[in-house]
Order: sequence, then C-alpha cells, then structure tokens
Amino acid sequence: MSTLPVRAMSIFRELKRRNVFKVAAAYIIVAWLIMQAGEVMSPALNLPDWVNSMLAFFLILGFPLAMFFAWAFEMTPEGLKKEKDVDPGKSITRVTGQKLNYTIIISLVLALGYFIWESRFRPGNVIPAQAESSLTTTTQHESSAQDVAVETSGPKAPDRKSIAVIPFRNRSANEENTAFFSDGVHDELLTNLAKISALKVISRTSAMAYRDTTKNMRQIGEELGVANILEGGVQRAGNSVRINVQLIDAASDEHLWAKVYDRELTAENLFAIQSEIAREIANALEATLSPREQQQLATIPTTNLEAYDNLLLARQLIERGNWQGLREAQTYLKKTIELDAGFVEAYVLLARSYYNLFSTGATTLQAIDADWIRSIQTALSLDENNATAYATLAQYQWKKGLEGAGQNFEKARQLEPGNTDILTMYAEYLRKTFHPDQALPLYQMARESDPLSIPILYGLARIHETRRELDKSLETYVKIRQIDPSSQVGIASVSTVYMFLGDMAQATQWLLRGLVVDPDDSDLSNWIALSYVDFGDLVKARQWLACTEKTKNINPMTFAGMATLNIYEGNIEASIPYTRQALDKNMPTRWGSDARLIRALLIWALDQDQTAIALSIVQRNHPELFEQNPPLNADNVLQAIDTAHLLQAEDQGNKAIALLQAVIAAYEIPYTITELQHATGKAQALALLGKKQAALKELRQQMDQGWRYAWRWNTELNPNFKTLHNDPKFREIVEFQRADMARQYQKFRTLEAAGEIPPPPGGMTP
Repeated sequence: MSTLPVRAMSIFRELKRRNVFKVAAAYIIVAWLIMQAGEVMSPALNLPDWVNSMLAFFLILGFPLAMFFAWAFEMTPEGLKKEKDVDPGKSITRVTGQKLNYTIIISLVLALGYFIWESRFRPGNVIPAQAESSLTTTTQHESSAQDVAVETSGPKAPDRKSIAVIPFRNRSANEENTAFFSDGVHDELLTNLAKISALKVISRTSAMAYRDTTKNMRQIGEELGVANILEGGVQRAGNSVRINVQLIDAASDEHLWAKVYDRELTAENLFAIQSEIAREIANALEATLSPREQQQLATIPTTNLEAYDNLLLARQLIERGNWQGLREAQTYLKKTIELDAGFVEAYVLLARSYYNLFSTGATTLQAIDADWIRSIQTALSLDENNATAYATLAQYQWKKGLEGAGQNFEKARQLEPGNTDILTMYAEYLRKTFHPDQALPLYQMARESDPLSIPILYGLARIHETRRELDKSLETYVKIRQIDPSSQVGIASVSTVYMFLGDMAQATQWLLRGLVVDPDDSDLSNWIALSYVDFGDLVKARQWLACTEKTKNINPMTFAGMATLNIYEGNIEASIPYTRQALDKNMPTRWGSDARLIRALLIWALDQDQTAIALSIVQRNHPELFEQNPPLNADNVLQAIDTAHLLQAEDQGNKAIALLQAVIAAYEIPYTITELQHATGKAQALALLGKKQAALKELRQQMDQGWRYAWRWNTELNPNFKTLHNDPKFREIVEFQRADMARQYQKFRTLEAAGEIPPPPGGMTP
C-alpha cells in the first residue's frame, strides 16, 4: 500500500499543529481590512493611485513569508524560536492557536462592520434628504467635479461604442493667444461625433470637467460610463496647425488608434481634419454611418477663418450664461455674419442667445422679437434640415404662445436623436408646459450623455418638485453642488423645496446663500423681501426691496413686491402706481409676479369702488380669460379667480360662475397647477362660489401639507375669502399660521445671531 496518503495526512496534521492554517486565515482577513482602510484613507490624504497598488503588492508578497514563519518558527515564553529547537513537551502551539482564533473572530467582526458601513453610510453613496436639514455646513466643503465620482446609469458595462472626448491641450505659444481655438476644435469634433447615431457621445459640459485632470483613463471611463476616450492637443502657429489625437480603451488604457495632422491653417483644412477624425473613430468602433451622416460630415460650414474664429469666441461666451457674456457673444456673431452671410451656425447661436437673454430676464420679448425670428428663419433658409434651428424655432413659438412648438421640437429630435442640447430644450418645454412625466425620460436620456450638466440636473430637480418627490429633489441639488459648489441653481433653488415643506426659515437661509454667490440677482432680493413679509418684519422687507430698485424696469417682481408691501402696511392707494405701471407695460410674469399684481389691482378696485376700471385692465392683459372656454394653466389660473371676483362685483354672476368652474376643473388636471403660489387657489374659487365648508376643508388640507408661503396674503388680506373672514375655523387657520411663522422667525433670528446664516453681500441691507 502506498505511503503517499499517510505522508499527506502527516503533513496536514503538522500544518494544523503549527497553526499554519490559522495564520493564513488571520493574514488574509487582516490584509483585506488593511486594503479597505487604504482605499478610504487615500482620497482623504490626497495620495496618488499607485499607493494602494503598492500596498497590495507588499501584502501579497508578505503572505508566503508569513506561511514560512508559521511553519519554521514557534512562539514560546522565551520568545520566537525555530520549531526544531522547541522541546515537544514544552510547545504552546495550542495556546497560540487559541489566540489566533480570537484574532480571526475579531477581524471577522470588523469586516462585518465595514460591510454595513460601506453599504449604508460611506460618503459617495446616495445622500439621504436628512443631510440637508443642517444648514451650518457650507457648500465650500462639498467636492468639485474633479473630486466626485459621478453617478451614471448603474453598474452595467458601458456601451462598446460609447466615447468621451476630453478637452484638447492647447500647445500653442502664449503669443498666439489661442486657448479658445483649441476648445473650438474640441467642440466641433464633439458636434461631428454626436451626429453619428451609432455612437454614444458624452456632451461638452461633462467632458470639460476633465480639463487638466490627473485622473487616469479608467477612472474617467467609469465616472462617465464610456468604453473609449479620445484625447489630443492643438498647436496653432502662424499659418499652420497641428492636431494630434489618440483613441484609448478606458478599461485597459490601450491605444486603439492615433494620428497627427499637420496642415496649412485654413477653415477648409480644419473642418476636413475634424471630419476625418470622426470617420476614423467610427471605423475603429465599428459604427456605420448613414448616407445623411456622411453628407453632414462632408459639409464645410465656412471657408472664412476669421468668421470661424469669431464664432468660436461667441460660443465660449454663451457657455458662461451671464448677461454680459451673452451680449458680447452677439457682437461676435454679428461680426461672423458680416464676414460670411452663409454661416448657418452663426444664425442658430444668435437665436439661442436671444432666447437666453429673454429667459433670464435680461430683455423683453418685444425688444428682441423681430431679430430673434429673423435669425431662425435665415438659418432654416440656408439649411432646411438643421435640427437645432428647428429647436430654437420651437422655443420662439412656445414663448410667443404660437402653435407648433411641440411638433418642431419633435422634428428636431428626429433629425438628431442623440443631440443632448435638443433633448434638454425639449424637456424644459415639456416641464414648463405641465408635462413632467413626458419630460422626465428626455432629461434622463440627456443625462446619459451629459452626467455633469447642471441645467439637466436642475430640470430633474424641478420635475421631482412637481411630482412632490422632495427627497429626490434635495438629493439632486446636492449633486449640483458637488459638481459646482458655486452654482447658484444648486444653492438658491433649494429654497423652493423647503417652501413646499413649509419651512420658511430654512428656505430664507438658502436664498441668502444664493445671494452670496450672485449678489446681482434681483430675483433673490425680491424673494428674500417676500420672506420677511411672511415673517411679519415689514421694515426688513422694505430694505430688501430697495436693493432691487435699479432693476425694477426689467424685473416685474420688484413692482409686485412694492405693491404687496404697501397693502401689508395698510396703504392700498400707494400700491396702485406700482401695479398700474407694471400692468400698463404688460410685463411678462416672473415667479408669479403677474398674479400678485392682479390681486393688488383687485384689492385696490374693491377698496376704491373701481371694479369696472380694474376689469378693463385685466381684459387688456388677459383677453383669454374672457373667452367662452378660457384656456387656464399655471400662468393665469389665479388671475382667473380674481377676474371672477371682479365680474361678480360688476353683476356678471353667470360669467363669474363659469370662470370659477373652469378654475376648479383646471386644478383637477394632473400637474397643471403645481407652483407654490397656487396652493390656495381651489379654496378661493370654492369660497367665491359660496361653498364655504368645502373651501375651509381645502384650505386646511393645504396647510396640513405644508403651505406657508404668502400665508397672510392668501388669508386675512385676500378678498376672495371675505365670506370666511369671521368663521371660527378660518380664524383658527390664520392664527395657527401666524404662530408658526413667529416661531420660525425666532428660530431664524437665533441662527442669524449665532452667525450660522451668511450675512448679505457688502452694500446690501444688514
């Protein structure tokens, strides 16, 4: 019989006696814990990636050494001795083994604790909404995009045909001053790649976050959810240009393709290089080009290099998003058109700049109407299949209240299904026209290609608000601040969530934080003034409204705020000049300003017995409310209620009833009436119809759900509730709101005194 099994069993027993197996188990568990500690501590200590790799190397190298020492040596009361020198009768391997058992048990407990912490509490996992409840932590402690692993679509493997083009390095000499040029080449290449429907291309906003990054290709690929990365450099010198590019497999860091282009610097050569790169990438990733895509890549937008330079400068300025940048961009675009009247993109960008100026309140629709539509029509006359031109046409139709916006957005999307800008523009339109469920998938699709886009995340946050998914909204605002701690929309916009929750103290703190970031934003000063009105501190409210005086001619919120404040102070007559001035100008509504102005007009008209005059003003500003079937939505439903009150005062009861019934019907349509100022509208309509108990029930329900915003404006000072003013249940609602707002203001002042609320920027009210 073979002695091999006997010898094997003998070796096994000896390994067990010398505790080799227990040492191995203890070593593996402790080594794993050390690796986890290294993974957590390295980012905190700003250690390079190779530190963890080196740690793993030494731990692996140490394992056979530990096994050797466990076999060849033994711990004794006199210290470490060679196993052969230990008297078998004096061996304490059993005691040592028991100690190793304790070590293994303790290590396993620590490992279990780590698993629990990793899954629930580790920074970088989803942040619970409760994290927002403490406002003493400033946004300065939140990481930038360079330090935050961006949430992508999930753990699934990235699409094999997905690609991110990180910013090209500018290798030109300083005297060339061509940083804008390398960014322009990068943008143009991104545009070309995005036209290839078979590719998933990360958009510019997210790609630009990796300018001068120290992250490796694998990290970038994981954060953006792509399989491939294109990097390169641009060198412009006199009449020549060099562009070098290399396509890299993000997972393996292997080069898939690389090329250097040395050409004479002409517009034709630049576009030819970019088209060639796009085709090479498509070939490398086995993406098939359609005939239309091949034609698009072959198109040369302009042959005028100076025109191209001007357009690149304009594009960079538009990306800044501020008023000054937009106006400067228009100067460059008009120069571009002078140099090349057939440059389609110049007209498209010009149209987009008009929309941005109007939507941010920098100008009125009347001031830009003719120029805006002219730029769109010219772009489409030059290229009838320009997708972005159709999207800008849809924006124009939407803002003008014309038919066809939805159809043109859909046409733009069909022309370029992967265009993130078009998806975002379309989603914004759907969100603001009360179709959040349709907008949500468009935003989610856009985010797949642009995970670091703040406008996309902002749109998602607002949709969550509309759907009353307030925890998700707060989480999304946290992500915005992680990407850009100075983003005003990630700071001031949080106030809306807390207003929905009825926490006006928290809301006001976030408004003040937003003002620190952007002290010129008159909207924020107006919101802060209205917060003090709700708190009952009318002196502070007037001080804050004084800060907005210089912008009142372009911001109707200031007119509405001054009219509101005078009514709170009991000076109804003093409110009418502000009301009439804004309404006579027919200023566009801004954050519910028009509804406040119409309410102020109603209060004045009832006080002065001027309801006929007020009704004529409303009919001039809102002729749609006098149609047989008035189209009601969030922009005019409160005005419809006040109009019904005026109709009742003018003995037009039947018309008033029909209008109020239309109001109640509008409140039944999902998502149509969702803004803060709309909370009490249905109750007002019921009260005017004489349904007192139903009105009180609705009003109480809104209060229980968190309604606090403009509480007194919509109770004691609201003429639509006049029939309820002496009802005990109504007075109970009013007194509860009054006490709650007094409590919140005391909390706010306490935090203010403790220095936990940021002071206003210099030169503003203390």
